[in-house]
Amino acid sequence: MIEPVKQVDDLARHIMVCEKHYFRRENQQRYTASKDHIANELIDIFTGVIRLAEHYEIDLVEASEKVRRAEDEFLKRRSV
Repeated sequence: MIEPVKQVDDLARHIMVCEKHYFRRENQQRYTASKDHIANELIDIFTGVIRLAEHYEIDLVEASEKVRRAEDEFLKRRSV
């Protein structure tokens, strides 16, 4: 779990840089970002999720459908 959490942290930093939340640090190497940086982090996270699902024998499509059905039922009960 450490690696996926690290990747989410890296993604957050790149997004914060792109959104100018670290504008005083723009000239520091650690605080450079681009769409390519964000894409790389998203792929790292996506790959990590797939590996975890495979390890625990979870069908992500089936799990996603189950979650969506539960959300739909919840919203129907709330009349939303």
